[in-house]
Amino acid sequence: LASTQMEGSSSGNENSIEKRQKILSAFVGNTDTKARRVTADLDEIIRDVAEIGASRYPWEHLKALLIQKLEEVIDAYRVKDSKTLEVDGEAFDTRYKRVLEFMTAFQSPPFTLQRMCELLHEPKRYYTNTEKFFLAFSKLVCGISYPAEDLEAIMRKESKTSDADPSKDDGMEVQMDSEPSVKKAGDKKEPGSADIVQSSMEAE
Repeated sequence: LASTQMEGSSSGNENSIEKRQKILSAFVGNTDTKARRVTADLDEIIRDVAEIGASRYPWEHLKALLIQKLEEVIDAYRVKDSKTLEVDGEAFDTRYKRVLEFMTAFQSPPFTLQRMCELLHEPKRYYTNTEKFFLAFSKLVCGISYPAEDLEAIMRKESKTSDADPSKDDGMEVQMDSEPSVKKAGDKKEPGSADIVQSSMEAE
């Protein structure tokens, strides 16, 4: 009985994957790219890759789906949060175009594929605005990580030019990791209060 159930489950999974592959093929076969939309069935393919960490679908087909999904996610973010930044002298649209070019150029799935799919499947679970999502996603695609101190300076500049109260969180802050100071050999030790007292007693 157990063997029969396992065989039935395996057969069901194969049918499900085969069905998704057909849906994906139909999506890619639609030559009217402007009419393409990521349906719930197509989003299940992205979720599937996010869960298992590997693709069971032709890469060229999956790549087209991920690019379409990215465009829809960015559009959805920018409807509610149109604010974007200029980073290292580059506007958002320039950085966005680079990511799309990198994704298009991939000849095989990148090793960051699983995390890419996680972010695309549930973007708002991880990031609340356009820039935070895009900076994380672009790092997965291009391997570009902007220095936190540069972003911090940009945030401060934006805050000064904004009419919003700078003491309030606008959702655009950058968390900077503070590194512990490491005392190197040969560094001169600054005298503490206990050292001063001890020196005084020795002098007497």
